[in-house]
Amino acid sequence: MFRKFIKALLILAGLVFAVSMYNATVSDNQRATELAGPLTPQRFAELSFDEAGAAPQVTAAKGAFKIVYNIDPWALTNGTMRSTNLSFADQIVPDFFEKFPEAQSVEIVAMGQFKDLKGNESRGRVVDLVFTRANAGMIRFDNIAYSDIPRIADSYWEHPSLSKP
Repeated sequence: MFRKFIKALLILAGLVFAVSMYNATVSDNQRATELAGPLTPQRFAELSFDEAGAAPQVTAAKGAFKIVYNIDPWALTNGTMRSTNLSFADQIVPDFFEKFPEAQSVEIVAMGQFKDLKGNESRGRVVDLVFTRANAGMIRFDNIAYSDIPRIADSYWEHPSLSKP
């Protein structure tokens, strides 16, 4: 009796895993299909930062686009906050300029939660980077280390706490 129960439980777990993998694959395929088609800058940001709670917002003025998003869903440590934003930039910047020819610059701002030594929490800017079309056009994004992005961006700022252990 106990063996039948365990076997049924394992089969059920396998089915749940298979269904979740199928749904993830379908979702990724739908996302890729939508990204390949015509999009607004806002929808592009929503698909690019597709984690629940990221809530990207895009503003634009005279060819300067700004994407502000919540990095908290990826923020396990200061190191993951920094590396997550850099890896997003590595992927998003070239695609943004390709999709939106009117864009002359794109700024990506990650907002996040901070806690100081005394346990006080605050919300603020974590990382802010800017690429112009001219600069991005000279970069082979598929052939760079994302850790080099702070040095090759037109402008780069990160919260001082990210460089502390």
